[in-house]
Amino acid sequence: NWLVQLPPEWYTEYRDNKLVINPSKCALETSDNWGTVSNSYKHDLLGSSPLAYVLWKHPQPFSFPNGIRKE
Repeated sequence: NWLVQLPPEWYTEYRDNKLVINPSKCALETSDNWGTVSNSYKHDLLGSSPLAYVLWKHPQPFSFPNGIRKE
């Protein structure tokens, strides 16, 4: 904590019963919003990301269509 001088709950999490540092969690915890390159990727992250519980804290994440049709 003395190194980054941020609350540990912003950048740490438990994985496999070990406390680990996760810079992505810190970025999400301290951001107003987040976005992705496609709607489907946004939905994938909200459903299956290990950080989904942090992603869901933002009520309106944005995404931009990447121009590739699934059909």
